[in-house]
Parts: sequence; structure tokens; C-alpha cells
Amino acid sequence: MKVGTDGVLLGVLANVNQQQPMHILDIGTGTGLIALMLAQRFSLSEIDAVEIDTDASEQAFSNFQLSPFANRLHIINSDISDYTPKKHYDLIVSNPPYFVNSLKAPNKQRTTARHTDTLSFSALATAVQRLLSSDGKCCIIIPSDVYENVVSIFFQHRLYVQQAVFISHNSTKKAKRVVVSFITEPCTEVDKSELYIEQTAGVYSAEFQKLVEPFYLFSGK
Repeated sequence: MKVGTDGVLLGVLANVNQQQPMHILDIGTGTGLIALMLAQRFSLSEIDAVEIDTDASEQAFSNFQLSPFANRLHIINSDISDYTPKKHYDLIVSNPPYFVNSLKAPNKQRTTARHTDTLSFSALATAVQRLLSSDGKCCIIIPSDVYENVVSIFFQHRLYVQQAVFISHNSTKKAKRVVVSFITEPCTEVDKSELYIEQTAGVYSAEFQKLVEPFYLFSGK
């Protein structure tokens, strides 16, 4: 599976309630992109990455071992509903599958990664509610057109929106993705903002460049 913009955006925008989260969980890590980015951002964190697909988890393990953060990254090949650690997490992240009742790719791994058959939003919320510490935060990236539905599902699991960053390709386009942060206590007001990936055609916005600069090699853009 290729490095995708969604994963990169979650990796740079996932924020925390404390300066240095000690325990981080990546649900549905795929080949480990977001877990690796968080290991780079938070130098003291221990990161557990759960992945249901065996081939993807093996690739993630290989990627972890080849990184400078290998001693802090741990891959778990499991369904998240079967994962029962003896701890709670300060930060939980997920780039969950989001296609529902749509045409499936012929590749089994790609279907698992992209379709909600293996991880519904309700199942994700259940896992987060069970595994998040009382003062922790969960950050996910989802299509903007399912935002209200996902917020409602998480609310039913006593998880409340704190922040939402709506992401558009540029200022002329509607938001296609949103990074949503949930906490365990209700908020009086949701912090909503916008992020544009490009300033003009083919030119990254200054804000996007600043966010991804520690991870991207830019060539004049």
C-alpha cells in the first residue's frame, strides 16, 4: 500500500492533551506510516500498532525494524476488538476504512484497508472508548461527508468532539477530509478550522508545507 495523503495528514495533525504522550495506539496501522510519523514527533512515546491483515502487519514490522524508532514501535496482528492490553492510551489514532456498500477492489488487502466490513465506525468507537485513558485523546481522519454521522456514533459511546480540521485541495474546492479529535468529556464549543493543501495549482500552501516539512522532501514547491 502506497503512502497516502490521508495518513500523512493524520500523522501531522494528531494533537495531544499533554506535551509527551507516553502510550500511543494506532488502530489499523496498515504498513505503519502514521505510527512511524508519531514516533518521530514524540521521542519518548511507546507506540502500539494494531493491524488485522497479516501481510500488512509483516510489512509494518519490517518498516519499524528499519527505522531509528524500532525499540519504541510494536506491531500487533489482531482484530482491534480482540486486543486487550493491560493499559490505556494517552493518544489513539486511526485512518479507518470508510467505503460502505461500494464496489470492492480485487485485491483483498486493499479492500480490508478501505471498506468498513472489517472495522465499522461503531466498532472503532467501541474500541476507543475501551482503550482511551480518561484524559486522553483520539484523532481520526474521515471523509467530510460522513462527519456528522461519525460524530453521532462516537457521541453514543461517550466520546465528544474537541476539534475538527476540514481539509480541502485548495480554497475553491469543498473539504473532502476532516481530522477529528475526540475526548472523554463534553466540550462547550468545537474548535473548527480549515486547511488547504495547495495555494495554487501545483504549489503547496505555506501552512501545509510547514506541517509536513519534517517528513517530506520538497523540490522547489
